[in-house]
Amino acid sequence: MALFTHHIPGGSFTCAMPADRVYLLAFEYPPNNCLSPEFIGAFSLCLTMIRDRYPSGVVITTSRIPNFYCSGHIQDEPMIWALFKQILTYPMPTLALINGDAIGHGLLLALCHDLRIQNNSKLIKLDKALNPREAIGAGFAQGIGHLKEALGIISRLKLLDVGSNPAYWSNKEANNRVAIDVCDRSNEAHSGVEHSLYKL
Repeated sequence: MALFTHHIPGGSFTCAMPADRVYLLAFEYPPNNCLSPEFIGAFSLCLTMIRDRYPSGVVITTSRIPNFYCSGHIQDEPMIWALFKQILTYPMPTLALINGDAIGHGLLLALCHDLRIQNNSKLIKLDKALNPREAIGAGFAQGIGHLKEALGIISRLKLLDVGSNPAYWSNKEANNRVAIDVCDRSNEAHSGVEHSLYKL
């Protein structure tokens, strides 16, 4: 069931509910979901709309472009660090359904989520591209597949229940503290920022 669509020049974000209190936020910004200011602003707005308008649940983000989850390499752009922090501190469990290559800041965007499901795409980090099994072995992803597998992990981990537990939020903030601090120090050298976030 579609909940809302938010348009930006050349693209759109659509939020659907494939299961009870599971919010699937799918974006399409050809050719490769580049992290432009318009894309970042729309992403942040849609997360805020889900938080403010609907019951607490789980948010899945994914791309409607088959070959790209998200890409981009942005320097000295406060908006991207604000979006990263918004996801790291989001008051619902988040899952990145990586159905296309995640490159540069697009990879960092995926890493800011609580969980990641990867299909046959590649996570492209500083020194190499990781296939799904390599990504799981390195701790970048928790599963291989598509929406069915993402819903399966949500059910298996009981994310709809744990999201309402105060202990979950304190643990989430503690686990993400290093990354949150990196976002707060957005004027730090880009290489240092990426290195810290890759260690999540």
